[in-house]
Amino acid sequence: MNKLIRILLILTILALGVLSLTACGTGNDDTQLILGGNYSLPEGKTLEGSLVLLGGDARLEHGSLVKGDVLVIGGTLSAAGTIQG
Repeated sequence: MNKLIRILLILTILALGVLSLTACGTGNDDTQLILGGNYSLPEGKTLEGSLVLLGGDARLEHGSLVKGDVLVIGGTLSAAGTIQG
């Protein structure tokens, strides 16, 4: 029973973190929320908002730009690009 309560508490905290990040991000609608997948931003491309990735890997190629925040939970971030958030 205690294990179930801990899991629910962790999921609630993660959900609140994701909601606060998307609500307080860069003020635009271009936030990418990815659940259980991978994300790659190619060289020369720009993501105008934030990136939230749960359970996957994010790769920002050299010369790419994220104008918001980047949050990766349960995965890895390879950031050769620029993050301005």
